[in-house]
Amino acid sequence: AEIVRILDLSAARILTELEKRGFERLLVEGGPRTLGLFFAEGLVDTLRMAVNPAVRVGDPHAPRFEPPFDPARFPQQRRRLEGMEVTTYTLHPDRTEEDLHYLRQAFALSRRCTPICTARVSTPRWSRARRAAANRRVVRN
Repeated sequence: AEIVRILDLSAARILTELEKRGFERLLVEGGPRTLGLFFAEGLVDTLRMAVNPAVRVGDPHAPRFEPPFDPARFPQQRRRLEGMEVTTYTLHPDRTEEDLHYLRQAFALSRRCTPICTARVSTPRWSRARRAAANRRVVRN
């Protein structure tokens, strides 16, 4: 295990550090404060709440998580799993496959375009002779 010290703790910073290490997905388990951190920064795609109806908390001031959104506005699935009531809310659907489909279409269309080069070299560090030689290689219409 690697310990990473984060001075300015935020959900985005946590995700950035995990992405640097190759993680692509994250399951966050926690109470109102931990979950609230990710919700406040808009970094929750799916919320899965499991409630055991047999458990009653006697303290009315005990921490409690209330979703910070209107559950009726989002698709949800409900099921019972080993005595638990599990509700899954889809806040931001995974569009990876859809995005890749459109990206593939864009690549296919770009291959049908006539290749041209209109870029000019204008880096100040280059000598006038090197710039002239580079510009001669530019295809002009």
